[in-house]
Amino acid sequence: RMDLFGRSDPFLRIYRKRHNDEWELVHQTEVVKHTLNPTWKKFTMPVQKLCGGDLDRKLLFECVDWNRSGREDFIGSFETTLRELQGYIENEKHYYELIDEKRASKKKKYQNSGRVQILQCEIVKDNTFLEFLRGGMNISLMIALDFTASNGDPDFTTSLHHRNPYSPNEYIRALQSVGQVFANYDSDKSFPVFGFGGKPTADSPVSHCFPLNGNEQNPQVQGIDGIIQTYCSALDRIVLQGPTIFKEIIERAASHAQYAENTFKQAYTILLIITDGNITDMNDTIGAIVRASSLPLSIVIVGVGDTDFR
Repeated sequence: RMDLFGRSDPFLRIYRKRHNDEWELVHQTEVVKHTLNPTWKKFTMPVQKLCGGDLDRKLLFECVDWNRSGREDFIGSFETTLRELQGYIENEKHYYELIDEKRASKKKKYQNSGRVQILQCEIVKDNTFLEFLRGGMNISLMIALDFTASNGDPDFTTSLHHRNPYSPNEYIRALQSVGQVFANYDSDKSFPVFGFGGKPTADSPVSHCFPLNGNEQNPQVQGIDGIIQTYCSALDRIVLQGPTIFKEIIERAASHAQYAENTFKQAYTILLIITDGNITDMNDTIGAIVRASSLPLSIVIVGVGDTDFR
């Protein structure tokens, strides 16, 4: 049934057949309004969700006419499988006929209610992290440490930055445990290490991204033991301040990830942030993460201390 002026507002529903022969909805396209020749947007979904990984599982495509009143008009449907969809593309047979069985039983000359053209259908394998490593991917670890005042004065034993030769503080334990795990995958074991939320020196302004070794041109530190030594030495000159801002360190990591990707082609950056408190610039942090979402970059945040990190 067409709307006024002979146009429809069609959309597709895709179902997969369950083991009890019932149909289960797995995807619904957007509505394309006022047309008899809609083009729906390209979409992707896991093969597991579409057909449970079974390329021969039956799929049902229903074409429906949307109405503002909420009442939907069935246009037609067809059945296929993922294997058949791929075969249609390879054989350049791109059309499926939409059939309305009720109309077909009433009209002798009924042929179809339209056709659906499949423009593209492909299965893309998502390789695992280990497969990327075996393929020669270059992994780069970047580390950022929190030097906000909420950590407490390092001279006091209650401070999260307190240096005790007999018992490592929580930052050192995090570096030895979590940091070491990621460091094992880094190809050259040389890591750019930054601080944030403090003054790099007593007479400098607060910085939310400064090299822990004081060398802006070469912030690299060799090995986890080297990071711990650099961290302990830096505590003699860094003044704890605040607030807790992640935006600048994430942008620095994004730049590093972009450079590594352009240089090595197969490159992946992991930013490890160790912090004691809640993020002050949540909206800016979210924006930075969104802008970096297309880059080969993962951000891991490890909380230390008693703050509620939920």
